[in-house]
Amino acid sequence: NNYNECITNLACSIRKYFDLDYSHNTLSYIDKLLEEKQPKNVVVILFDGMGSRILDRTLGKDDLFIKNRYKEITTVFPATTTAATYSMMTGLNPVEHGYLGWHSYIESLDEVVVLFTGINKNSQKLNEDYDKVREEYFVNKTITDEINENGKYKSRILFPFGEEKYNDLDEMLSIIKDECNKSGKKYIYAYDNEPDYTMHELGSDSDKVKELIRDRNQKIEDLSNELEDTIIFVVADHGHIKVD
Repeated sequence: NNYNECITNLACSIRKYFDLDYSHNTLSYIDKLLEEKQPKNVVVILFDGMGSRILDRTLGKDDLFIKNRYKEITTVFPATTTAATYSMMTGLNPVEHGYLGWHSYIESLDEVVVLFTGINKNSQKLNEDYDKVREEYFVNKTITDEINENGKYKSRILFPFGEEKYNDLDEMLSIIKDECNKSGKKYIYAYDNEPDYTMHELGSDSDKVKELIRDRNQKIEDLSNELEDTIIFVVADHGHIKVD
């Protein structure tokens, strides 16, 4: 991991563009791009598990995700969904925000829970005391929270789970389009659990995974052609390694 050029630093560049303080260095080439273009809308779409190696094995040189790949950067350590996505959402490294793995043992609860939700790994029931643990040990305020609190700009965060979840990729992209067509400078962060979910089930190079990636490549290209005054960053939280 290169902690001078990882997804945390990308998040810090976004913090800088929206007049927020940041704890780590920004990416100079991202700062320059944002400064020159001054987009009304900045969109980050994170596709879980869609690292650069699987893109190289799936797509051709004329596909959007390849021909528009600006730079390869690293993720954080540990390279888990929870650790990496919280770094992207906050601009902090895992040792700072505290979200290290998908499941973690919480000593005060004497349970292994999903850090995103507080659901017990075995019983699949929510631990009612988990919110107290989150408040005490983890950093929960996201870039979106801070932008909206400041009131100068607007921000929206999109997940396929939770209280305001979207139902599928098409709905996620439709929401992004609607938000970008609204007035005012804004930041939109959207998380998609594919192709990671299918990679775990079928392997990183399965036909289904490649279909999912090609579909996302095409739909993001369609979205980018429909939007104006917008920069879209497509990133991953980690990749997958092929094993027997």
